[in-house]
Amino acid sequence: MPEAVERRAELPQKAAASKVKRGTPLYEQIYDALWSRIFSGDISPGQRLSDREWAQQLDTSRTPVREAMRQMARDGVLLAMENGGYQVRPVDPQGLANLYRCRAPLAALAVHDTTLAGNDRLFKQIKTVVESTGKAIKDRDATASLKLNSRFHNLVVESCGNPYLVIMMANLEKLILFYRMALLKTATGEREHSEDYFDHLARGNERQLEIAETMLRRNAKDAARLMERHLLSSAEDLARLLQS
Repeated sequence: MPEAVERRAELPQKAAASKVKRGTPLYEQIYDALWSRIFSGDISPGQRLSDREWAQQLDTSRTPVREAMRQMARDGVLLAMENGGYQVRPVDPQGLANLYRCRAPLAALAVHDTTLAGNDRLFKQIKTVVESTGKAIKDRDATASLKLNSRFHNLVVESCGNPYLVIMMANLEKLILFYRMALLKTATGEREHSEDYFDHLARGNERQLEIAETMLRRNAKDAARLMERHLLSSAEDLARLLQS
C-alpha cells in the first residue's frame, strides 16, 4: 500500500495545534485536521459543522475549509444540511450494517489474492499481529487492540497486488474507524458496555486467528470465506452494541 494511503487508514493522532501550518495545501491540512478531531472525539457524531466557525478556529479563509468539508461529504462522514453547513453522520446500526456489507466482499477479495501472492513470512507476520491483538484484549487495552486490528487488515490489503482495491479499502477504512471509535468511547465509559465490547473483540480475534492460519495453509478460497463471515458477524455484534 502506498505510504499516504496506509497513513490515512491507520488511527490518526489528535491534532496538537489549533492552527494549520503553511507550506502544504490548506485543503489537505484541514481535511486531515477535521478527520483527526472526529477520530479523537473532539467532534462527535451528529454535531453540526460550520465552515465559518472552522475557518476562524484554524485561522484561514473559508474556501479551503469548504473544500475539505465537501471532500468529507464525498467520503460519507459529513451530511450536507438544507440550511447550510454540514452535520457529522450519526452513528446508527443500519448505517454500520450497510458499511460492513460493502466492506465484507472487498476484504474477502483482498485476503484471497494476498493468500495467493504472499509468502510464509507475511502470513506469520499477520498471525503475530492477531496474537498480539488477543493479548491486548485480555489486558483490556481497547485502544491497542483497535490499532492492532487495523494493522491486521492493512497487512492483508496492502499485499493483495490490486491498487484499485487498496484505494477502495482505504476509503472504507476511515468510515469503519469512525464507527468503531464512537463505540470505543461508549465502551470505555460504562462498565456494562465495556464487558460486552471486549467479548465482541475476543470473538473477532478468534475468527481472525482462524483466517491467519488458513492463509498459512495457502487456502485462498477458505480464507476469503472466513473473512467475509468474520466481518458480517462483526457487523451484527456492533449493531447490537449500538442498540444497547
